[in-house]
Amino acid sequence: IVGPSGSGKSTLLNALSGFQRKDIRGNIKLNGQKIDEYQKHVVYIMQDNHLQPLLTVSESMNFAVKLKTGNSLNTFKKWKRICDILEMFGLDDKENELVGNLSGGQQKRLAIALELVDNPQVLFLDECTTGLDSSSSTQCIKMLKNLAREGRTIVCTIHQPSGLLTRMFDHLYALADG
Repeated sequence: IVGPSGSGKSTLLNALSGFQRKDIRGNIKLNGQKIDEYQKHVVYIMQDNHLQPLLTVSESMNFAVKLKTGNSLNTFKKWKRICDILEMFGLDDKENELVGNLSGGQQKRLAIALELVDNPQVLFLDECTTGLDSSSSTQCIKMLKNLAREGRTIVCTIHQPSGLLTRMFDHLYALADG
């Protein structure tokens, strides 16, 4: 979803993800199911990372997998899932690094990785490339494209995509004037 500042991109994403329900009228459905019924399969990754800078990448992932999966996975499966996700995101060599010492692109990838531990079907990302340089932005969109190829639905807002990034999107929706 693209558009200038103030066009309603984040508001639309907030409504679609179920993050904001106040002042929303109408029905939002996914495959015919109301939002309440698919909410458990949806994650929302906000523009600003709210990561704990004094934890390591591994500690962050361990907390996420324990909180999101509970007892549904045994210890080995939890560890395997963490390793697979960190490798997929190119963070496997950073597992002992403090989150606060990661680059902006690495922090963005970690924020997404933390949400993938319970294997959601739909990811909503608000301004997923904000604060990233062009190389990190391209890497982030490529990573999201790979997640989409695995069968997930990825919906993101983006303020000013380059021509290269624009060509990477499967569908592009433009908003103007809210």
